[in-house]
Amino acid sequence: MNPADDAKLGKVFPVAFHFPNLMTAYTCMIHWASLILLWAVLSHVYQLLGALKVDNTATDSSSPADTSCHGRVGDNSSHDACSCEDKPHSTTQFDMNQLLPVDPRIDVLAATRNICQSLEYCMQKEMKGLGPTTTVIPLMAVIEILPNFPHCSRELAWAKALCEKFSEKGLRLMQYLDSEEPVRESKSQ
Repeated sequence: MNPADDAKLGKVFPVAFHFPNLMTAYTCMIHWASLILLWAVLSHVYQLLGALKVDNTATDSSSPADTSCHGRVGDNSSHDACSCEDKPHSTTQFDMNQLLPVDPRIDVLAATRNICQSLEYCMQKEMKGLGPTTTVIPLMAVIEILPNFPHCSRELAWAKALCEKFSEKGLRLMQYLDSEEPVRESKSQ
């Protein structure tokens, strides 16, 4: 039993997925982990774009630094040959509202929960060491993303406890993957 499960609140993940085979489980978990990581990257890019300061001042049309008119690609003609002379030359203002929101497109918590609900299948004894090994990357994706969702503290505690359990069972790779706090090594080394 996972220490994050509570007698009063119940199990964190009462439903466990079952798959036809380990390869199917692994493929699904890698897909969900990829969605989680894609969301993390896109969220970071959106934060960076939101922090950009855009210069909205008009530029002098005779300035050599004017980049709003280039003529045809590969054409070395002068600016005078451009047909946009009557248009005002200014930099384009960047508007974050023009970007589609990321959150409704990638349901991070659903993907995270799907990974966690798949782990029980991979931990079955008949999977031997290959089952827990296939869960390393998806489990680390879950542990990296869940701190962004404070209301998912039980899920994060559950995932970290499972990571600890893997480490105790001899899957020492887990101790090198957690960047914030090292997982305690098993005393049976």
